[in-house]
Amino acid sequence: MPHLTGSWVCRLLALTVLCWAPDARADAVFGYEPELNFKQDYPREKNHKAMAIGPGGLSLMRSGMKSAVAAQKAALRDCQRELTRLRWTKAGKCELVAVDDKFVWAKPSVGPPLDVALPLPDRPLNKAKIFASQHTGPPKGIVLALHGSENNYSVSSAPYSFQKSWFDYFNSIGFQVIFPSTYDDVIPAYEYGGWNDPSTYAKGTFMNKLRLAQTKRTISVLKTRYPGLPIYLWSHSAGGNIAQAIDSGIAGAIIVGTQCGIGSPSLNLISKDVPVLYIYGENDPKIFRGSNKVTLARLKVFCGATYGGKLRQFVIVPEADHLTPLWRQNVLDAVAKFFNQNPFSLANPKSRFELSDAAKKAYEKTYQTTPLKKAFAVGKSGYGFSASLSDQSEANIEALLKCNRAVTGLSYPESGKHECSLYAVGNKANY
Repeated sequence: MPHLTGSWVCRLLALTVLCWAPDARADAVFGYEPELNFKQDYPREKNHKAMAIGPGGLSLMRSGMKSAVAAQKAALRDCQRELTRLRWTKAGKCELVAVDDKFVWAKPSVGPPLDVALPLPDRPLNKAKIFASQHTGPPKGIVLALHGSENNYSVSSAPYSFQKSWFDYFNSIGFQVIFPSTYDDVIPAYEYGGWNDPSTYAKGTFMNKLRLAQTKRTISVLKTRYPGLPIYLWSHSAGGNIAQAIDSGIAGAIIVGTQCGIGSPSLNLISKDVPVLYIYGENDPKIFRGSNKVTLARLKVFCGATYGGKLRQFVIVPEADHLTPLWRQNVLDAVAKFFNQNPFSLANPKSRFELSDAAKKAYEKTYQTTPLKKAFAVGKSGYGFSASLSDQSEANIEALLKCNRAVTGLSYPESGKHECSLYAVGNKANY
């Protein structure tokens, strides 16, 4: 990684704050989660109180004490105990951030302030990929997509199949998808250690705070560019930690493969009157530490009562993992309801359609020579095939959706069902 000083990065951001420097130790960092915790939760604590933080984003608050000294001792003691439980004591020790209403943290800040939108130009938005509505006329709304950190440091090769599964639906119901490339800003590469690894936490905090400031700026620009249109967030993985820190300007959020809350369930800045739909693959190893099994019962216990209302919903996707596509009936049903759309059936119709000359040529010359999991779909006036997926069921659906688009102009026709049927699955004709 190139050597960047804090002042150089801040000049880049046109901000007069002291930012992360590359020689920062892996000890206590007043990072993304602790700062949000201090902003949202700490002011609500009553009587004498204190907040302590440790490596890896660990933060503890104690309140209701008889004195400031007692609160300070309790916060440091319990923080250190948690540090021991996590086996992070070699990374550093716990330190005080605040006592009563006094902020006592004196070390440099990491990244831009939480309450600002970055100044223009908006490079990620200028280099964004745009997926247009499949309807004629202006879009009904905007979906701002926030990618994760899965070896995808720009959107140049996007969308991947699971992303496309979502974007096609948004486009079909009249929404335009805007996919900014976070890492196209001139910044250090994002080093994500997972589970708030103390050794990379300062760098992760810098990236998260930068992304949050970028996203706030982008939302502001989009509101000017598309006045009156609702803006929804679709986020995946690390992008969900950004989405849950957006406290205004959005009509709703769909969060895929991210815990409820940012580090803890209580840390969620999305207004309670804004609908949020959480999508979890049943076999996602990144939701619960040390386990790759996600269940509704476990989510309800972890997330608590604040996520039990009509505006906070969970969907568990059987056999799916961290890259959860929309191509599951229970997910599609939940998303259609989220946008007040009629339901759509993913089932393959039993209709039979003859191959046109163009379809026959594509089937014989291109499709049959492709070795991957694949499917070929045919409709009254068009065809479509998929030959790029590793899962056969997803290849089947993608072929149907491509054929739908060729026949009706919409991947998800307004009839509520596929306007095509599967002609072949793999190298075997289906009828």
